[in-house]
Amino acid sequence: MFKNKSNRLITLVITMALLAIGSFLLYYKAAKKDVLSKAESGKVTVVSDVDAHSQSQMRVTVEGDSVIAIKGDPKDPESKGELNIRDKKVKKILYAPDRLKYPMKRIGERGENKWERISWDEALTTIANKLNEVKKKYGAEAIDFHHGHYHSGEKYDGFLKGFLTPSKKVEIYSEKLEKLGYDPLPVYREPAESPVSCPELAREYPFILIAGSKLKMYTHSMMRNIPDLRKLMPKNLLEINPVAAEKLGIKDGDIVRVESLRGSIRSLAKVTEIIDPRVVHLYYGFQESNCNILTDHKAFDPITGSVGLKSSLCKVIKDSIKQGLKNG
Repeated sequence: MFKNKSNRLITLVITMALLAIGSFLLYYKAAKKDVLSKAESGKVTVVSDVDAHSQSQMRVTVEGDSVIAIKGDPKDPESKGELNIRDKKVKKILYAPDRLKYPMKRIGERGENKWERISWDEALTTIANKLNEVKKKYGAEAIDFHHGHYHSGEKYDGFLKGFLTPSKKVEIYSEKLEKLGYDPLPVYREPAESPVSCPELAREYPFILIAGSKLKMYTHSMMRNIPDLRKLMPKNLLEINPVAAEKLGIKDGDIVRVESLRGSIRSLAKVTEIIDPRVVHLYYGFQESNCNILTDHKAFDPITGSVGLKSSLCKVIKDSIKQGLKNG
């Protein structure tokens, strides 16, 4: 029962993620056209949503069909005119030579990086067909569209007229989960792979791995083609406690190999006291140091479909290979 429900959830998540990518392209095209059409006076105030995270209100100067300058908007109640790291590079992101300029459709297997260019009409049709498939299989309630954000005052005002619960309120006791056969109240269960649930495995792989933390200069795997952002952190780092590092003969800046039951990757060591001696931490989104190789996608939470990004077991070895790490 759990497996079927989880597969349904994962299918929906993957489908919506694909739709989001297509929607971003359509949004980017429409937003750019909208900004330029409004900029008759040469200046326009917009909300940056280039990467779906850095929603900063900014003032854009336009000449013809080109963005000339970007500054923070002092009237923005949150940023008060200060742009974050990514927003300061919006112009370079907007005009990056290798930016995505048109819709692409995958033609190979996932991970093969095989794509073909398609028209905007085909992209819209593909998205519409996917949405109709989800609607037909799971019902219209499986799809939610909304707009607005805290800068426009629309994010919470009237948003779904409440939360996605039967009462439209925050519910500690979930009747929805109960009807689906799950615990209606939060219950702690030990991770599938931990020193407690797998003590024998922990003897060989003694560290708890935290993976998937975000970096302020990137959005997931995006923005790494922008040199000014890339140079801020070109290589992945393994954060390790000084006590644990000393036992392994590892110094700050050493190349290390991080291994789990699934595979191994190389990274630079960052010795820091901010992390527990029993734990190590990797960032994500680096092609040449991909932490997803280490995690187990088969062991997932039956309700949310989430995998153990913060609870996998691993070991760390000082790498004897002299070859350095490539950027990213």
